[in-house]
Amino acid sequence: MKILVIDDEPNVIRLCQQTLGKEGFAVQGAISGEEGLRLLEEGDFDLALLDIKLPDCNGLDILSTIQEVDPEVAVIIITGHATMEVAIGALKSGAQDFLLKPFTPEEIVNSVHKVLEKERLLQENLRLKARLPILEISKALMSEVNLERLAQLTLETVRHALAADRVSLMLLDEKQQELSISAAIGLSDKVVSTTRVKVGQGLAGLVAQRKKPILLSEQVENDPALQALLTQSDTGSAICVPLMIKDRVLGVLNVSRPRGEASFRQDDVDLLSILGGQIAVAIENARLFERTQQEIAERKRMEEELRRRNEELMTLNAITATIGRSLDLDHILNATLDKVLEAIDIDAGWIQLLDEEAGVLSLVVHRGFSPEMAEETKTIKLGESMTGKVAQSGQPIVVDKVSEDPRLNMETGRREGLHAFAGVPIKSKDKVLGVLGVFSRSPRQLSPQEVQLLTAIGHQIGVAIENVRLAEQASEIEILRELNRLRSELIANVSHELRTPLGLIKIFCTTLLREDVEFDRKTQREFLHDIEQEADKLETIVDNLLDLSRMEDRRLRLDKRPTDVGQLAREVMEAIKLEMETQLTEHRFVHDFPPDPLVATVDPKRIEQVLRNLLNNAIKYSPEGGTITVQGRGDERQILVSVSDQGMGIPSEDLERVFERFYRVENELSRRVRGAGLGLAVCRGIVEAHGGHIWVESTLGVGSTFYFTLPVGTNSRPNALKT
Repeated sequence: MKILVIDDEPNVIRLCQQTLGKEGFAVQGAISGEEGLRLLEEGDFDLALLDIKLPDCNGLDILSTIQEVDPEVAVIIITGHATMEVAIGALKSGAQDFLLKPFTPEEIVNSVHKVLEKERLLQENLRLKARLPILEISKALMSEVNLERLAQLTLETVRHALAADRVSLMLLDEKQQELSISAAIGLSDKVVSTTRVKVGQGLAGLVAQRKKPILLSEQVENDPALQALLTQSDTGSAICVPLMIKDRVLGVLNVSRPRGEASFRQDDVDLLSILGGQIAVAIENARLFERTQQEIAERKRMEEELRRRNEELMTLNAITATIGRSLDLDHILNATLDKVLEAIDIDAGWIQLLDEEAGVLSLVVHRGFSPEMAEETKTIKLGESMTGKVAQSGQPIVVDKVSEDPRLNMETGRREGLHAFAGVPIKSKDKVLGVLGVFSRSPRQLSPQEVQLLTAIGHQIGVAIENVRLAEQASEIEILRELNRLRSELIANVSHELRTPLGLIKIFCTTLLREDVEFDRKTQREFLHDIEQEADKLETIVDNLLDLSRMEDRRLRLDKRPTDVGQLAREVMEAIKLEMETQLTEHRFVHDFPPDPLVATVDPKRIEQVLRNLLNNAIKYSPEGGTITVQGRGDERQILVSVSDQGMGIPSEDLERVFERFYRVENELSRRVRGAGLGLAVCRGIVEAHGGHIWVESTLGVGSTFYFTLPVGTNSRPNALKT
């Protein structure tokens, strides 16, 4: 170490040189302040012995200058004539110690060693303080799970603490056995991106291979590999430490200074070796966290994919269920389009069906468009616009920006602010039947999964259309068959029912016209009365047929007026009882209506017709007699009338069919009772024409009750409430 003695007494300078020279110090002297400052500027001194009293200046001024020029130079004040107060003031001004003249060699040596040791400790403290971030970085490393931020944090801390120029962190690819730079300070981007070091090659490769740190300096021992590295760069001093967990190397930390700067020491290596273990653990934690995050992200992706698939399946199942529940094509297409727009959360859509003969697509269902847009796209020729191209090619078309696609002819769409579009063909057995198109008014991209879902829905719609068409064809065939059956049945029933009264009329007339027999007036009147009854039956059959025809053609006219339904029922019952006076029957009639009138706006003649038919049926199908009850109840909305008997009853499987034309329950009694099977059909037509409802409840062997409702007002809707 170099010491400068500044004193105007040569003997003091010689004493210091002799005494301190024996201790191994290099000592120079200056007899003036000016000379001393010059030597300080030229040399690299560690300590200055400074006399306060100098011939050319004050020693305290030199002390102040030393602190400004080179504050690392320690100063011991030498004083002989100054007071103790002056010496203490010098200490306060920055001097490390003072000697009072005269002093012994031992005092000089002790003071110098004391000051230098104090400076050494001070420098060591400063060095340790600079390294403190390295020692405290452990907590930060353990909490950092991002590899890039972890590497940058490590490099910044090491560079600052060790005053290094270049710091780099290299990670090991264990499969390739190759090191590459993950992060660096002081290296060019090109070096960082291109540097690849095999294990065993280069300084970092040797460290990874040996699994031990290397201190590289100009004074390194003769190691051929290290010497070769030293001569190939401008590195004057470097430390490479392996980043290890147990015996496994994860990478290498490199720290270097260029030639001419202070070399690293062994304690720097020890410090970085400890840090290397911490970095390795942090890297492994970060990698584990990254793998965990990737697994979580993959699991979320799979869950999202599964959720999306489930939603697609639910949509497809809902559409399939809609299609399966109905053969109404309009209902199917409307419901399907609603579910499509809901499933992919999009603003507008349409379904167009293809007319192959005309070569055009017709808009049949749409949502989210203005009337002007719907009108302008009512028909589209094949090959024109987006949907025309979809129908022509049979392939989906997806457009992210409607306004920028040269294939499109959609001025109206652009005016309405439509952005994204997807169109898929509606197919059945590779035959294009139409196009399903959807539009978004906000910028978005339709994903391949959404297009795939639309394509599947397009195929389902195609199958539904084919099914409806097949059902329509089958229905037409069935209708023709039913018409033929009804025509044959009509002819058979009417012929049968007409033949009996006509036959009786002919018999009575032929009998009366016989010349060989002379009938008295009473007998003649009886024959004429029978002829009149059979003619009435013929008239009833014809009237029923005409009424049914009018009902089917919606030509049945009703002369509605406020009518007391209870009074009307009483009158019908009294008339029927008079007609039955000549018949030997044991029927008892009961009229059960509230005392207050039950008034409804109806056609009284038609309601009388209903009551007559129901009462005649009750009489005919209870041949052994019993009570026949006509009952009525009402509220502010409707009147409920019932006709019940104690007759043979109706089987449950026939309850819904008894109101069909020409339908008669097949049993022994019904075969004996004459009838065309038209009465109940006429009753249903009349009741429904009034806006009411008719039905029957029956128990075999106990009896039947026929119910019908009549709305109180003139514009009431049909009501099917049963009691």
